[in-house]
Amino acid sequence: AVESSTESVTMQDPVGDKFRRPAESFLFADAGPAHDSDATRVTSYICPGASQPISRSLHLARLHAAWPVCDQCPRRNETEGLTASRASRVQQIQEARSVGLIRTESGLRGQYINQLNRSTIAWLTTVFCDSLVRQYQDQHINPSLPAAAEVEIRNAAAGTVAVGYDSRASSPDLFVGVASAVADSGLNVLDIGRCTAASIQEAVRSSPEVIGGIITTGAGFSPALTGLDVFDAVNESVAVVWRDYQIVLSAVSHNETPVNRWQLELPDGTQRRPVRRLARRSGTRSVVDFESRYRTWISRWFPEHSRTSVIVRTSDPLMIERIEWLTQRDQLNAVCRPVSERAERGEATVSVTIWEDDRGCEISDQYGQVIRCDDLAEQLNRAIRSRSSQVTAHADPASNRFWLTDAGRPSQGDQTEHITDGLATLGLTLKLMESGRLSLSCTR
Repeated sequence: AVESSTESVTMQDPVGDKFRRPAESFLFADAGPAHDSDATRVTSYICPGASQPISRSLHLARLHAAWPVCDQCPRRNETEGLTASRASRVQQIQEARSVGLIRTESGLRGQYINQLNRSTIAWLTTVFCDSLVRQYQDQHINPSLPAAAEVEIRNAAAGTVAVGYDSRASSPDLFVGVASAVADSGLNVLDIGRCTAASIQEAVRSSPEVIGGIITTGAGFSPALTGLDVFDAVNESVAVVWRDYQIVLSAVSHNETPVNRWQLELPDGTQRRPVRRLARRSGTRSVVDFESRYRTWISRWFPEHSRTSVIVRTSDPLMIERIEWLTQRDQLNAVCRPVSERAERGEATVSVTIWEDDRGCEISDQYGQVIRCDDLAEQLNRAIRSRSSQVTAHADPASNRFWLTDAGRPSQGDQTEHITDGLATLGLTLKLMESGRLSLSCTR
């Protein structure tokens, strides 16, 4: 039987508590019969910081209202009695309200202004620049050199970093702090302006003097969040030893998962140590129109003329401009749709969804079936073998990653070029289909 309650709901913290308990939640339960089959029934709760118990109805009411104190309650997942949609919404509010920055695979995310403003993101940029240079120098120091020569190499000019920003409203403002921080650190700045993750990676690959790239972006998160993505010379993420900068990295879990995300807690502004300068002088800043160079490069992946009908789902204005540019050149026969729309049977020969982070994409066949990344790599490689090409496709089903390698254009010394670009993947697929070597289909 379900208990009914007429208790009024008060959304204020209980008052009159002389003694505060630690931020824990305690349960009061009826003892019940001493049988293994009879579960102990929870009838009351104590909120974090409170001393008086509350009923289950008040517990659910506070969860329904997304009361901030519930964020620290270990019983916040006991939502039986709330609708599934409301419970999901409450979880989203709790996650967005969590204290600290979110550490992502390539960088970090945080709330614009509240957590990330120009000064904060500038300091974090110097942290990433210091880690980027350390990683680059560790990879290029010859172990046979004497210690004095190693110190001389470390004190030499650090190099150039490509910087850019995406289409989010907050990105241009924070980009000012990022570009200034890179130059103040002693690194030269290659300013490519408005870009995407894939195009800034191409800027790093095509410029030998560039040791890494930084893009101001909030890709993958809600519009209220912004942040940074940082790449090294081979477009891999940059490792940071956070404790060296008095930053605490901790795990955050939701819905009883072991680790839902990693969170960064920054020191107070007055306690932040200045990060070492990488050179005695500030770096220079060069502004280039890299978008035209990127479009020239991406057009080489597409056939000269394409009649294959394509629907591209994207919400990035710059990506839409690129699609229209390729269509005008007759290299692509495509129509753009919002990302929220799902692929339908028979709408086009190929449907592709390019995310806000355009390093990846999702390709569907003419029946609207999504092709798994390992299936796509296998079909592309089978078609590539029938022609003279140094391009190969690779996939990791566990992480759902897909990338291309081009042995004919090494980006750093003898290393094979590693390409993660959704638009390049689409171009290669269409080129093989137009030549008759590939018949795209979902095999699983």
